[in-house]
Amino acid sequence: MACRRLLVGLLAVSGAAVSVSYPLALPRYSAWSEAINLGSPINSPFVETGATLSKHGLSLYFSSNRPCDEGDAVADFNLWVSRRSSTTAPWGEPECLLINADARVAGHLPYQDREPEMSRDQHWLYFGSDRPGSLGPPVPTGGDIWVSWRANIFDDQGWTEPVNVAGLNTASREGTPQYFENDDHGLPQLFFTSTRSGFFDIWVTDVLNGVAAGAARRVDEVNTDQLLEAGGSITHDGLEMFIFRGRANIGIPFDIYSSTRASLDAPWSAPVILGPAVNHATANEQEPDISPDRTTLFFASNRPGSVPAPTGAPSIDIWASERSWGKK
Repeated sequence: MACRRLLVGLLAVSGAAVSVSYPLALPRYSAWSEAINLGSPINSPFVETGATLSKHGLSLYFSSNRPCDEGDAVADFNLWVSRRSSTTAPWGEPECLLINADARVAGHLPYQDREPEMSRDQHWLYFGSDRPGSLGPPVPTGGDIWVSWRANIFDDQGWTEPVNVAGLNTASREGTPQYFENDDHGLPQLFFTSTRSGFFDIWVTDVLNGVAAGAARRVDEVNTDQLLEAGGSITHDGLEMFIFRGRANIGIPFDIYSSTRASLDAPWSAPVILGPAVNHATANEQEPDISPDRTTLFFASNRPGSVPAPTGAPSIDIWASERSWGKK
């Protein structure tokens, strides 16, 4: 069923659990709060995933396979945006982005636009897609990372025609882009998932103006040979990363982990699984994205409490957990 394609390509791998060690000390935070469902109008009986919050906190981008309009009968993933008037106001009715690939072209399989991620200056939008021009095969196991630019950071429909990120994509699958930029770090970086090594692993490359500015490298510290790793959302200070890993097809659910490092040049620690406030015992949690202020973790889950799909089974929704500064 098309609305089950969120766990696209990621569930088709198998392996065993691994042990982890605890990370280095971080700034003082409280424990993560019990995750809450973002509810309507963000979530629906369809699949919602890949949420990312803009730096100004007024736009929430995500992917969903709900229909874009009354004439959209194909349950393909598209990029959506919801806006609010202030950081305490409710989210408005989501809009389908105009830059989505049209899946209603005769003779073509549906194109999947998913996993949106915005640059810190809010001018660049990276996302995964298997639209025409992709080097990788179609989803569920393929697709590339694409990028679009806008002049006005408050115009959520002002994105230019997307282009394939030059120098990054291969004939393998590339997806789940995660942008990191820090004034003390040099060039911005894009963390992403790729199967170029034969398995789903997290990689990183420098980027500049929507183009890869160096060779990609595998982030060995957070990858295993047994489990699928994806994600790679980085806090603005560059010292904390959130990933998801698992192999749900053999009974190891996807869970969210965190990894830390002592400085921007230090290696990452072994990832540590987040607690039960974030990870449900039997559900799949995936595509974590940390908010610009580092206090809200957005992720997708099919845990109980998700909006039921038309079949009556739990769907996949966007959830969020929060933490506060100044506490342990």
